[in-house]
Amino acid sequence: MTDSSGVAIVIDNAFGFGGTERVVSNMAYILSSELNVDIYSIKSGVKTFYDMSDANVICADHSGYITSIWSIVDAINSKKYKAVFVITMGKLSCIYSVISKIKKKNIFLNTYVCEHVSYASYSLIVKFLKIATSKYYKAAILLTKENESWIKNKAKIPTFVIPNIAPTCNVKVTDSNRKKRALFVGRLVHQKRVDHLLEYWADFKKQDADGWCLDIVGDGDEKNKLIKYRDELGISASVNFRGMLADTSAIYQESSLFLMTSAYEGFPMVLIESQAYGLPCVVMDCPTGPKEIIGNSRGGFVVKTSKEFVSSLMLLTSNESLLSDMRCAAIKNSKRFCLDEIKPKWLELVL
Repeated sequence: MTDSSGVAIVIDNAFGFGGTERVVSNMAYILSSELNVDIYSIKSGVKTFYDMSDANVICADHSGYITSIWSIVDAINSKKYKAVFVITMGKLSCIYSVISKIKKKNIFLNTYVCEHVSYASYSLIVKFLKIATSKYYKAAILLTKENESWIKNKAKIPTFVIPNIAPTCNVKVTDSNRKKRALFVGRLVHQKRVDHLLEYWADFKKQDADGWCLDIVGDGDEKNKLIKYRDELGISASVNFRGMLADTSAIYQESSLFLMTSAYEGFPMVLIESQAYGLPCVVMDCPTGPKEIIGNSRGGFVVKTSKEFVSSLMLLTSNESLLSDMRCAAIKNSKRFCLDEIKPKWLELVL
């Protein structure tokens, strides 16, 4: 492609299995309805975990991180994209903008920085770099109003808030398939604080007389440590590590609750997805996302302490009427994030 009819998306790893990679898959689907889409991945891989067939995936041809970004900047500058979206969860946006500045390319003409992690999670030096380099971009695209407020108070840059899209919408769920199962879906890494979830579950099981179980779906570098910790807590009979599942629809439809204890998020896709499947949630408050997704919808509880987390679990598991009402509220709440609601926001930027 050599004309200005397309868009480019830059991401650390198009082959990953996290929420950010799923967002890029959704973006490609939306934007490809009107334009050609190229996805530039700093890391290489054989096959993407999420469907990227709506775009052309281009891997950097260098092994080093900075040299890979350098080559991507060169590749993008050699073409005339209508818009470029840099999807960042940390240093990528800073390095990309500095390299572009060195090359004397005015990325503020067509390049957007898309922040996918709460600014509050960054160290002081990274926050400083985010503020300093934001001026090189045309605008910042944020997932939450909380993040938008932070950057607007620190830097003079236009902003847009575009939430993530519900991966599934209008799902037909039969409550008769529900089991006494709570569910966690996500990467097993420090950020997700699954060790805290196991501790809260252990406290809950001391009071649970109805045989509830917890299924943990995902993989990550803390998996073995978490399995060992589960055994030490004496809850191996009620906690199952299910590994990575390419298709999570069945386990969502058979579950009754969704649990999350992250230290920080951007705008958790799994929380939107669980709402679409009618799963009331119990979530530890964190920057950012849970409060804006759940809000006053009655689709779940956003709590601040371990005591509140366990008591919310007890309330939901012991009150079928409340659980049923909150299922309906969760499904209704998820419709705010359906494709038809979010798609126009992206297309307005490029058409």
